[in-house]
Amino acid sequence: MPRLLAGIAGRDRVEAEPAEAAAIAEACGHLPLAIRVAGARLAGRGGWPLRVLRAKLVDESTRLRELSSGELAVRASFDLSVRQLPAEEADAFVRLALLGPHDFPGWVVDALLDRPDGEHLLDGLVDANLLEACGTDGIGQPRYRLHDLLRCHALELAEALLDRAGTLERTLRTWLWLAVTAARRLPVTFGTTIAGVAPMPAPEHLLAEPVAWFEAERRTLCGVVDLAAAAGLADVAWQLAAACVPFFDLHSHYEDWARTHQRALAVTRDKAGRAALLRGIGQVHIYRDEFADAEREMLAARELYREVGDPRGEGIAIAGVGTVCRLRAEYDGAMACYLEALERLETGGDLHSVALIRASIGGVHGSLGDQESSRAWLTSGRRLAADLGDSHREALVLVRLAALHRTLGEHNAELVSARRAVAILQELTDERCTAFAQVELAEALLSNGCPEAAHDLVQQALETYRRTGNREGEPAALRTLARAAGALDQLLLPGFQPR
Repeated sequence: MPRLLAGIAGRDRVEAEPAEAAAIAEACGHLPLAIRVAGARLAGRGGWPLRVLRAKLVDESTRLRELSSGELAVRASFDLSVRQLPAEEADAFVRLALLGPHDFPGWVVDALLDRPDGEHLLDGLVDANLLEACGTDGIGQPRYRLHDLLRCHALELAEALLDRAGTLERTLRTWLWLAVTAARRLPVTFGTTIAGVAPMPAPEHLLAEPVAWFEAERRTLCGVVDLAAAAGLADVAWQLAAACVPFFDLHSHYEDWARTHQRALAVTRDKAGRAALLRGIGQVHIYRDEFADAEREMLAARELYREVGDPRGEGIAIAGVGTVCRLRAEYDGAMACYLEALERLETGGDLHSVALIRASIGGVHGSLGDQESSRAWLTSGRRLAADLGDSHREALVLVRLAALHRTLGEHNAELVSARRAVAILQELTDERCTAFAQVELAEALLSNGCPEAAHDLVQQALETYRRTGNREGEPAALRTLARAAGALDQLLLPGFQPR
């Protein structure tokens, strides 16, 4: 129970509405002055349930107005603090409010002020208790955030900025430039290639470890998509959402992936942008085992790609439909989609995707019982991936080759392929694909008489699937787990002799 609020507004009232009392304290940011003002308002209005004040504090644009009672006013206190700042620090404080509620790295003040040496101004704001220092992130950047009430006050002051829209756009486009540049440096290429993004003055040295950079900025980047959408910068919104896809895929951030794409889709009218977003949403549906939704989004993306004359995008969308067919065991439909996708991708010059589609065709041949054709297509896909230096796609092909070796009774080759795939994917920190490969390695271990190791490995894969919400791979993992458990039980039978 918020004790300060209870001491002013009355203990009985606070105890009668504990959730509302907690929400009021949260809206006040737990600042003693703000809570005292809220308590004074309630004390002077004994007939108000706490929920009335709570409702009045929901709207950030009027929150400071509500936090005024007699001579007590939060805004007046903030005004005094800001007036005591040097002009440059006051300007930085006002512009920082444009970034929304998320924490941020120090370099953004340079973009906000359109100058290269503004970060030192943040120290003055921290010293004045107008900015919170939040420690450092995973790549060593100091991070900061504006208290919610201070941000509300700064936003009021920002109304007077003549270049408010330009300030925000410049900063958001700097985020976009960094994200696109970081995505190009990731070990995995997946999704839409973002071209034509104008370079911006930005600290590219932070991208030395692009995966770590994306992890450090993930929540902030999601917030930037929201800001861009709200500001009517649809191109920034969809391009930033699409630029994050390789990282979201690598670390299985499906919620962020879906949310940023839906938010950007709501404001994007550009056909190429909508196609990229729909294809991305369709991929998330595949991972979640939502095949009807996935097929609908992929087909819609395909049509848009066709309208804008993008054979590569069309091929990737058709391949997505093929994957839906394959997962439904509709192998003839899958084959037709994959062959069409192969033609489009070759026309579009995307050899990396061609390598994986060749493997997909090989996998369908295997499901249809044509193992020799399967071997030829899989070998072709692996060779192309290796020639391109694309270790990620080579690993995915190796997983399918391991399955083929198992079908043909080539158990040593099965084990070699599966182990190599797991090693590559673990090095690339691709959680979802590592789990996929671990299940195949578990099958290889079972084939080679190692049920205990297989059982442990498939348990790891299941943990990853469940933690990331990836329902696509769970059924196969459970089947492998059951076989491993059965093999372990057999080992315990009296008189059992290992082969």
